[in-house]
Amino acid sequence: MPTLNLNLPANLGSDRKTQSYLYQLNEQLRYILNNLDGDNFSPVYLKTVEQTRSMAELASTAVEQLEAGRKIDYNELNDKIIAQAEEINQTFHTEIEPVSYTHLTLSLIH
Repeated sequence: MPTLNLNLPANLGSDRKTQSYLYQLNEQLRYILNNLDGDNFSPVYLKTVEQTRSMAELASTAVEQLEAGRKIDYNELNDKIIAQAEEINQTFHTEIEPVSYTHLTLSLIH
């Protein structure tokens, strides 16, 4: 198993030595984190990770289903609105008699 050496080197006084040390720590940490596997964790932790993954998958599926249902609801409502608008338009053009205002006179009050 990879290990991380945190022993500070003596005389970190120069910027060059400090930078080199930090670079080494960074490389060691990167190596360790990239090489973690199931052997590095307790069975309890691995079970928790698996349960969390399963819950995340269930939540993702639920969200997908909700979005699909919302899209269906939107499409149905949109179709109803369009049908109602077409019905109102048809009613307006066929059942409402045009009104003529030519017989009215305009009276101005002085």
